[in-house]
Amino acid sequence: MTAAEVVALRKAVKCTQKDFAARLKVEVAVVQGWEAGTLFPTLKHVKMLGALKSVAESVAVAGAGTNTSTGTTTSTSRSTGTDAAFIAALRKALANPELQAELIRAAARYKDPLDH
Repeated sequence: MTAAEVVALRKAVKCTQKDFAARLKVEVAVVQGWEAGTLFPTLKHVKMLGALKSVAESVAVAGAGTNTSTGTTTSTSRSTGTDAAFIAALRKALANPELQAELIRAAARYKDPLDH
């Protein structure tokens, strides 16, 4: 992941450098180094950043999804306030393996809007 991609991702999830560092369990100076291109994320952090990027891209996709267990259609469009709450929940999931597992189980009930 390039320095520009780290900056873009941090901004996409609406984090300050301090918040981003806390969520990734690194010092602020490390995030600053990644963004300046003087430091590079470890494999562990590359995986975390990649997962966060995938989720952020999925959130940005406009359209509708279908809950396969109920057949109901849900909009993926969100208001600004809901976006912030959703992104905060995703940051928490990245930092908490138990919450990640719970999210994966819940998401399995829904059709992926990227599957055509």
